Amino acid sequence: MVLPGESRKRFNAFLAALQEQLQPQGMIENLLVNKMAVAQWRQFRIWGMETASITHDAQANRIDYPPVSDALALRGANSRLQECDNRLDLQFDRALKRLEKLRKAKIAPCSHDSQKTESQC
Repeated sequence: MVLPGESRKRFNAFLAALQEQLQPQGMIENLLVNKMAVAQWRQFRIWGMETASITHDAQANRIDYPPVSDALALRGANSRLQECDNRLDLQFDRALKRLEKLRKAKIAPCSHDSQKTESQC
């Protein structure tokens, strides 16, 4: 997940901050938080690639009027990067929703069964 040239220290700090905020309990919650961290880290990478691609294309066009140069660069930006960005967004959101659902199930495990008393839950 951390490629050569990327900072393992920054990834670990990001993961630690996410863990501190979400306070995962147990293996499944830890896996979900790790999945969120990896998806977000990969999205950071995609954003960097998109910035580099647009900058490269804008410089390659060498048009003196920046708005035109930037517009040409955006037009040529790789749509695959946008697809990856969307997919990673969904991965992060899905993991967060699973974490929230898991936590709700722990709080009220018998809420769906009205016949059970609180002591039976």
